[in-house]
Amino acid sequence: MYAHLEHAIRYILKPEKTAGGLYTGSLNCSCQTALKEMAETKRQYGKGPVPGSKSYETDRLAYHFVLSWSPREQVSPELALHITQQFCEEVLRDYEAVYSAHTDTAHMHTHIIFNSVNYKNGHKYRYQKRDWERMLQPLLDRLCKESGLHTLEEDTGKSLMQNAAERRRQVAVKSTDGANKKSGENKEGYTLSDYIREDIDALIGESRSFDEFEEKLEESGYELKYGKSEKYGEYMAVKSAEMKNFRKTYILGADYTLDMIKRRIAAYHEPFPSYEEPGGENMFLISGRIYRCRIYYRTDNPFLRREYARLYRLGIVQTGMRRPSYQETRARIRELRRIEYQISMIAEQGYQSDKDLDEDISNQKQRVTDLKKELSEFRREKRPFENMYAVCRRLEELEGDYLLYQEGESAFREGAEEYVKLKKEAEKFGHTGQELEEYLERNAFRVKQKKRMLGKEMEKLAALTQLKEEYSRVMEEFEPADEKMLEALERRGGEAEIEKTKEKRKER
Repeated sequence: MYAHLEHAIRYILKPEKTAGGLYTGSLNCSCQTALKEMAETKRQYGKGPVPGSKSYETDRLAYHFVLSWSPREQVSPELALHITQQFCEEVLRDYEAVYSAHTDTAHMHTHIIFNSVNYKNGHKYRYQKRDWERMLQPLLDRLCKESGLHTLEEDTGKSLMQNAAERRRQVAVKSTDGANKKSGENKEGYTLSDYIREDIDALIGESRSFDEFEEKLEESGYELKYGKSEKYGEYMAVKSAEMKNFRKTYILGADYTLDMIKRRIAAYHEPFPSYEEPGGENMFLISGRIYRCRIYYRTDNPFLRREYARLYRLGIVQTGMRRPSYQETRARIRELRRIEYQISMIAEQGYQSDKDLDEDISNQKQRVTDLKKELSEFRREKRPFENMYAVCRRLEELEGDYLLYQEGESAFREGAEEYVKLKKEAEKFGHTGQELEEYLERNAFRVKQKKRMLGKEMEKLAALTQLKEEYSRVMEEFEPADEKMLEALERRGGEAEIEKTKEKRKER
């Protein structure tokens, strides 16, 4: 019955988030025995959860508050914990509470979990609408002011009522990516989605498999469930103690879909994906389009004969006609090249009917679809490595700030703190910055190859489709074909081949 509350307390007191337990505290109970003492208080006053009752699922066992400061404030963990302690002593003097300051994020924030039952009289804590802006935020502002920090109004430039109205709008508007863009949320503020992202990011680095990740997520106070959607396929949804409803992780952003979380865990802890390196035949560079067309003579294919007839009737400028413009010439050349390409396909594949074309068009569409899937897979696969490489690059940029701050230059404190945070994150990577760079270069080369292949296959599909559309017209419009012209063409082609052979023999 108390498993979820136990997970929540364990999460906010995590040693890796609180500098080994240094930045933790409690009120009217002990951190080590807080859960037991809260449960005993409920049992004493008959306010504990009763299995089978109507309120069993909805009864609130405890409350979870989060106090956070802008990174610009540069609040130390000691000061944040001190303000949180004062806050608890004034608001929760008759309630059992545990609190902590988390040091593993860029912005300083503290957590408070307190029993919903007063340990002196057994009354339940009643949180009314707008209590935060009416009582709790003014108290927090006063405590911050006394400690030399900005109030919420000074920090945001908005009154308490304006901030509260904006928070209500943010809660009301559901964002598609977890960032509440539609509501105009201040990007420097931190929402519940931001905390979930930070927890997922931290646990990905600590987990060597997805099963281990699930266990750690539940230990951190989250409930999990899974489902399927048409757009995202299988998805994961999470719910923490302070959330009323489950939140699907894919709304947090592209890096938090179920598939991407699994890929990120693998990227942290497993070797780079291996591929068959292309052989010498596939290793080529193309500086521009190359068109090749073989002219086939002496053919009995009626479709091909009619295509030849059309080719030699198109684009002929008669004497006395105006000279075509550059654009017209280019358009004509493109048309001739397309027809040449189609002629090559007819001759090589031996198309004699529209049924032959239908079959190849279907196969070609499948090839294009497969190549698009492979490209999409490459992009998804490299994304976790790109994120890790971005961290390594940022570390290089901030190294100077860190060294200067170590020498006593206080102006570089913010950069130095970010460097320390990113350094801890990078230590969890299973690859160095150099290895990541080399892998991403290899991946980029493969993507270019696939794109080049996809371009060729799409060009072929377009040519086949157009050939199918023109098949009936070609067979009817050029019926009967000019047999005398074709025979003369074949003779000229044959004579040209004989002359080429003679020239080669002379060269030898």
